[in-house]
Amino acid sequence: MKGVLHTWLWLLGLALAYFASGQLGLTVPYLGAFVSLIWPPTGVAVAALWRGGLSRWPGVWLGSLAINLASGGTPLMSVAIACGNTLAPLITVWALRRVGASLHFDTRRDMNHYLLAISGGMLASASVGTLSLWLSGVMQPAQLPKIFLIWWAGDAVGALLLGIPLLTFVPRLWRELSPTRRLEGLGCLAGMLMIGQLLLYSPSHAALLPLVFIPFLLLSWLAVRTGLMLSSLAVLLLSALMAWGTVQGMGPFHRPSVHEGLALLWGYMATLMVVALLLSALVAELSANERRWQFALEGADTGVWDWHARSQRIQYSPRWRMLLGVSAAELGNKLTGWETRVHPDDLPAFIAVLAGREQPASSHELRPHGSEIRLRAGNGQWRWYGLRSQVVSRDRDGAPSRVIGTLTDITRYKDTLYWLKLLERALHSARNGVIISDVRQPDQPIIYVNDAFERTTGYRRDEALGRNCRMLNQGDREQPGLDALRTAMAAGESCQTVLRNYRKDGSLFWNELSIAPVYDERQQLTHYIGVQTDISAQILAQERLSARDKLLHKLSEQAPGLICQMHMDGKRLSLPYASEAIREVFGLSPEDVREDASPLCRVLHPDDRLRLYRGLHQAARQQAPWRDEFRVELQPGQPEWREAHAMPEALEDGSVLWYGYVADISERKAAMLKLEEGSAFYQAMFETNNAVKLLVDPARKQVVDANPAASAFYGYPHEVLVGMPISQINTATPEHIRAALACAQATGQQRFEFVHRLADGSTRDVEVYSGPIRLGGRELLFSIIHDISERKRAEEQLRFTASVFEHAHEGIMITDANAQIVDVNRTFTEITGYAREDVLGRSPNLLRSGYHSQAFYSEMWAALYTEGYWRGEVWNRRKNGEVYPELLTISSVRPPDGRVTHYVAVFSDITVLKEHQQKLERMAHYDALTQLPNRVLLADRLMLALTQARRSGKLLAVCYLDLDGFKPVNDTFGHEAGDALLVEVASRLKQVLRNGDTVARLGGDEFVLLLSGLDDIGKCQQALDRVLHTIAQPYQLGKERLANLSASIGVTLYPVDGADADTLLRHADQAMYLAKQAGRHRYHLFDPEHDRQAHAHREAVARIEAALNAGEFRLYYQPKVNMRHGVVVGAEALIRWQHPERGLLPPGEFLPIIEDSEFSVELGEWVMEEALRQMAAWRAQGLTLPVSVNISARHLQHPQFSQRLHTLLARHPDTPPGQLELEVLETAALDDIAYVSALMERCRALGVMFALDDFGTGYSSLTYLKRLPANVLKIDQSFVRDMLKDPEDLAIIEGVIGLTQAFRRTAIAEGVETLEHGALLIQLGCDLGQGYGIARPMPADAVPSWVAGFSAPESWLRAGLHPWSRDDFPLLGASIDHQHWIEELVQCLEQDTSHCPPPLDIHHCRFGRWYHGPGQDRYGQLPAFRVIDASHHQVHELASQLHAAHLAGELERVRAGIPELYALRDQMLAQLDALRGVVAGRPDGQDMGGL
Repeated sequence: MKGVLHTWLWLLGLALAYFASGQLGLTVPYLGAFVSLIWPPTGVAVAALWRGGLSRWPGVWLGSLAINLASGGTPLMSVAIACGNTLAPLITVWALRRVGASLHFDTRRDMNHYLLAISGGMLASASVGTLSLWLSGVMQPAQLPKIFLIWWAGDAVGALLLGIPLLTFVPRLWRELSPTRRLEGLGCLAGMLMIGQLLLYSPSHAALLPLVFIPFLLLSWLAVRTGLMLSSLAVLLLSALMAWGTVQGMGPFHRPSVHEGLALLWGYMATLMVVALLLSALVAELSANERRWQFALEGADTGVWDWHARSQRIQYSPRWRMLLGVSAAELGNKLTGWETRVHPDDLPAFIAVLAGREQPASSHELRPHGSEIRLRAGNGQWRWYGLRSQVVSRDRDGAPSRVIGTLTDITRYKDTLYWLKLLERALHSARNGVIISDVRQPDQPIIYVNDAFERTTGYRRDEALGRNCRMLNQGDREQPGLDALRTAMAAGESCQTVLRNYRKDGSLFWNELSIAPVYDERQQLTHYIGVQTDISAQILAQERLSARDKLLHKLSEQAPGLICQMHMDGKRLSLPYASEAIREVFGLSPEDVREDASPLCRVLHPDDRLRLYRGLHQAARQQAPWRDEFRVELQPGQPEWREAHAMPEALEDGSVLWYGYVADISERKAAMLKLEEGSAFYQAMFETNNAVKLLVDPARKQVVDANPAASAFYGYPHEVLVGMPISQINTATPEHIRAALACAQATGQQRFEFVHRLADGSTRDVEVYSGPIRLGGRELLFSIIHDISERKRAEEQLRFTASVFEHAHEGIMITDANAQIVDVNRTFTEITGYAREDVLGRSPNLLRSGYHSQAFYSEMWAALYTEGYWRGEVWNRRKNGEVYPELLTISSVRPPDGRVTHYVAVFSDITVLKEHQQKLERMAHYDALTQLPNRVLLADRLMLALTQARRSGKLLAVCYLDLDGFKPVNDTFGHEAGDALLVEVASRLKQVLRNGDTVARLGGDEFVLLLSGLDDIGKCQQALDRVLHTIAQPYQLGKERLANLSASIGVTLYPVDGADADTLLRHADQAMYLAKQAGRHRYHLFDPEHDRQAHAHREAVARIEAALNAGEFRLYYQPKVNMRHGVVVGAEALIRWQHPERGLLPPGEFLPIIEDSEFSVELGEWVMEEALRQMAAWRAQGLTLPVSVNISARHLQHPQFSQRLHTLLARHPDTPPGQLELEVLETAALDDIAYVSALMERCRALGVMFALDDFGTGYSSLTYLKRLPANVLKIDQSFVRDMLKDPEDLAIIEGVIGLTQAFRRTAIAEGVETLEHGALLIQLGCDLGQGYGIARPMPADAVPSWVAGFSAPESWLRAGLHPWSRDDFPLLGASIDHQHWIEELVQCLEQDTSHCPPPLDIHHCRFGRWYHGPGQDRYGQLPAFRVIDASHHQVHELASQLHAAHLAGELERVRAGIPELYALRDQMLAQLDALRGVVAGRPDGQDMGGL
C-alpha cells in the first residue's frame, strides 16, 4: 500500500511540474494558446522518464492533458496532443537506453546521442500536435509546415535548455568540488548574470552588443573547471533572464516582433548549451584518458620521466621515486649526481638511454630505446631496472631536445632468470635422466632431455627431441609396468614403475621410471616430466641373490645326509628346519618334527637314547661342538648306524639352538667291520670304492697308500701321493696333526675335520674318519675322507639365516602368496602378544587397529605389486586390544619366474619412541613458564627465517626485548607475582604480533622477537611501536595491585646486518643496551656495516702505519717515453708494500684504506721525499730523469701543503724543482676548484709542475681544464686499453687529444700495453705514453740500465713519419668498428636466439655508415678505397646467411661459417691497412677527393 501511494505521489508531482513549466512556456504563445517557441515541459518529461523510468509516463500524459484543457482545447484535441507530448519523450528516452547512452555526458558520443534522440523524438510530438490542430480547425493547411517546424524546434530547445540541467543536477558533485573551484564556479555564474543585466538595462544595445560573446568565454571556463552541472545551470538562468527581458522589450534580442526576438534568443542559448556540452565532454574524455594512462602505468608498476635538454631539467613521476625508494628532494630535477646511483658497468647504457642515443636524428619515427641497468635504491642495495626512452622532439641540428621514458623494476625477473639458469644447470648435472613431453601435441613428443638421459640411452638430444618415449621400448610392449603407466597417464596422475628399455645400440637396461603431470593455471594438463633411473645393476644383484638362495636350497637337498636346526628348551626338542633327507635318515617328514621331535626320539635305539641326551646337554653347557654315533630302528630288529655333528648357540631365553647334520654311516660301519676281518677284502674295497681313502703311517706321518679316488681328489699321481708327508696336504699345524694321529691310534676310530690342500693350491673342507689297522705287520691308520666344503657353506648360510630370523630385535612375519602366516619370530610374539601357534595359518588382518582406511591398505598392496616392497608407519592392535604404532617394511619374495611366493614383514614397536619424541620436543623447545619457544627452538626458527629472508629478498628484524622495572616488581610483590607478570607479557606479545612472527623467552625478563617478511623498515617501526604501547599498559597483580612496566628493544635488520644467527642476537643485545642508555621505553637500530667497517678500518690503518715505521714501503718507477722519437722523458713513482707475509703488494691493496685519514698525508710526504732522494742519486750517476708523484686529494688540500713541499725541496738542493711533477686526480682537484687552483700556482712558483691524472674519468669540464694550471693531461688507461676494440673508447681518446691541442697542453697515454696501442696513439697525435707495453714498474736500481738500452720499435718510427690529419682519424677507427661488429655478431651466433645481432644492413653498421658517408666523400676516388666495398658486401651477405641459419637451429652450418667470417674480416682489415698506407703516403694537405 505504501509503494502504491509513493508511485501516485510521484506521478502527481510530475504532472504538476509538467503543468507549471507548460504555463511558463505559453506566456508568449505563437499560435493561440497551443504553440510556443520553447516548450520547457519536454525537458521535464525527458529528465523524469530517464531518472524515474519509462513507467512514469502517466504523469507526463496527465500534465499535458491538463495544460491543453486549461488552454481551451477540446477534450479530443487535448487527449491527442497529450498523447503526442507523451510519446515524444518516451521515444527519446527509449532510444537513449537502446544505444547505451550515459547522460553524465562524459563523451562526445553521449552528447551526439542526446541531440539526435531529442531531434528524432520531438518529430512525434510535432506531427501529432500539428495534425490535431489542423483537424480541430485551429489553423489553416498553409500553416502546417511552419507550425510543425516551430513545434519541433520548441520541444527540442526545451529538452536541451531544461532537460540537461535536470539530468545533470547531482548535489554530490557540488560537494566533491574543491573550495577553489566552487568559488570559481560561483564567480563565473555571477559574471554571466551581470553580463545579462548589462545587456538588458544598457541604453545603447549596439555599443554593448560585443558583450554577448563574453558568456561563451565564461561558460568555457565554467565547463572546464566545474563540469556540465554548473555550466548548464548557468545557461538556463541566463536564458530565463534574457527571455524575460526580451518579452519586456529590453536587451539585444528585442525586436518589434516578440517571436522574432525570442527565436534569436533561443538560437543563441541553444548554441551556448551545445558549447557547454561539447567542452564538458572533451574535458571528461581527456580526464578519463589521463586516468586510464595513470591506472595503466600504476598497474604496470612503471615510473615515467621527462627530460628537457635545453633546460637540463628532468621530471619524475611518483611511481619512479617509489620504485627507487627515494624522495623528490633526494632525486632532484637535474641529471647531475646520477653517476653515484648507476652501477659503474651500466653507466654508458644509462646515459645512452636517457639521451635516446640509439635513435638516429634523421629518422622521423619515434622509436623507443631501452636497456637493463642496475641502480642503487634508497636502501643502498643494487636493483635491476628496465629503462626505456623515446625522443619526442629534436632541435634544428637533429639533437634530442625532449626525451620521455619509463622505468620498471625487473629485479625479481632477473632473480628468476638466474634461478632458472641454476635449475637448468642442475637438470643437466643430475645423475638421473630427465624427460619432458608435451601432452598438447600429437603423439606427445619429447621436448627436453638432459645429459644423463643421453648417457643412459645412447640417444643424442637431437635424436630424441620430437619423438615419443616408445622408442625406448623397441617393440617390447607386453610389460606390466607399461599398463600401469598408461593407466596413470590416462588419469593425469603421477606414477612410478619399472620398465625394460633398450638403448640406441639395442642393449637392455632396467629403467625405474617416475612420471609427474604438469598443469597450467586453468588446470589443463600440458606436460609430463619423467625421471629415469638405471637399476640394471640392482636387478642383476637381485637375480644373483635369488640364484644363490636357490643353489643353497639345492645343496641342502642334495647333501649326503640330513641338514637340520634343532631347538632344545629344557626337555623339549624340536627341529624348526630339516632337509628332505630326514625321510631317508629317520623315516620321518620335516613336518613331523618341526614342533615336537618326540617321533624322532622313538626311532632311536633304546640303548643309545640316554647317552645321546646326556652328551647334548653337556655340550650345551660347555657351548662346545657335539658329535656322536648312534643306532636307529626304522624297521623293528634292523638297527642302522647314524653319525650326528652339531654346533650349539645359546639364546637369550636360556634355550639352545643347534645347527648340524646327520649322516647314514651303516655302510661305513659294515666296511670297517669287514676290513678288520681280512686284508684281501680290504684291498678290494680300498681299490674299487669311490670314497677317498688313505693309509697313513702315524710314526712317520706319511701316506703309505692311496686309492684312485684319492689321486683324483688331490690331483697327485699315485706314485707321488705315496710317501708324501701328511703336512703337505693337511693345512693344520704339526702339533694338531700329531695330536690327531695319536688320538686315532689310541682310541680307535675317530672323526676329524680338516682343511686339505690340493695339487693346484686350492683347499677343501674335509671330514676324516680314521682308525687303526694292522696290515703287513705294521700299525697303520685307515682314513676315509669326505669333501664337505659345500655342506659347510650350506650349514653356515643356514645357521646365519636362522640366527638372524630368531634373534632379530624387529618382529618378523612370513606369509605365503595368499597372505596366510607361515612363520613368525620371537620378537613378533613379544610385540603383539600372539604366540606362534596363535597366528600360523591366519591372515595378518587380525592385527588391524581400524585406524587406517581401506584406501591406505589398497595403496600398500599396490606398492607391493608394482615395486615389490612397502615401507611406512602403521597403527596395529595387540592381542590385549592395545593399539600401538610400528615402523613396518614389507617385501615380496619372487623366484626367477617372477611370481610371488612369500611376503616378509619386518616391524618394530615405536610407541616409546613416539612418546619420548613428543616429550623431548616440548621440553627441549619451549619455556616451562611462558610456553614460549626457548633458546633452542629460537635458533631453529631464526635459521629458517634467515633462509626465507634470503629467498624472498625481504627484511628480517631480530629484536632483543628487556623489561624496564621488572626487578622492583619481583622484589616488591614476590617471585610468584613476577612469574604471573612474565606470563602476561608473553600473552600480550603473542597477541600484538602476526601469526608468522616468533616470540621467544631467553630467561629472566629477556625476550626475542623475530619479525619476518618486512617490505621496509617502516613496517618494522610500526610493529615495534605496537609492542612498546602494549607492554606499557598496566598489569593487574591481585585484586588491588597494579604494576607498570616498559620495554627497551634492540633491533638489527637482516640482510642489512649480514651476520650469522648468533651474531645477529648479539648485535640486537648491544642495541638494546643503547636503548636503555637513551632513556628506556624505546627501540634502537643496530648499524652493522658501520660497526664492521670501523673496526676493520682501524686495524688496517694501524697496520699500514706500522709498515711505514718498519720501512716496508718501496718506490717502483715506470718510465714515460716519447714514442715518436724513442726518448725517455721521465718516470712515474709508484708505491709498493713489501709485506713480510704477503709479499709485494700493489697500491690498490692499501691506499684506499688510508685515503680519508691523516696518515695519507704522512705517506704522501714520504713518497715525495723518497722520489727527490732517488732523483739526486740518479743525477750523481749521470742520469737526469724527471719523476712524477701521485698526490691524494686529502694531501693536496692540506693547509700546509705548499710550505711542506718547500721544506722538502730545500732538503734536496741538488734536485731541480722542475724535475718533480705532481700528479693530481681530476676529481680531487674539483672538490674546491678555487683553492686548488691557487695552491697549484703557489707550487708552480716553486718550480714544481703539475699533471691531471686519469683524465676523462671525472667531470672533464672545459671550465675546470681552463682554470687549473696543469701542464700535462694523462689519458686514463681504461680508455687506452680497449681503444683497439672499442670504438667509443677510441672516440674519447680522440676528443681528449683534441682538447690538449686546443688548450696547448701535453697529453700522455697510460696503459700502452702493445705495439699496436703505441702506433695508433702516434697516428692520433699523442706522442707520450707509459704502460706495460713499454716497461713494467721496476726498482730504482734497474732504471739506469733500462734507459740506456731503450729504443723505439720500428712500427712506432714508421707511424711517426707521416703525421695524420684530424680529418683522417675516422679511417683509423674504421678497422676497430669492423672488428667490434664481427665480435658482436659471433657472440650472437654462439648464444641462443634471444640475443639480438648487430645491424645486418650494410648501410646501418658503424663501418657502413662511415664508408658510405664521410669515407666515400674523402676517399671515394681512391682504388684502394673502392676495392673494400666488395669485401664489405661479402661479409654482410655471409652474416645474414649465418643469422638465418642460427634462427632455424642449424648450428652445424653456423659453426662451419664462423671461420669463413673471420677470413673475410682479415681480408677487409688487410684492405684497410693498404688504404691507410696510401693515405699516410700522400703529400700533406692533399685532398683525397682530387686524386
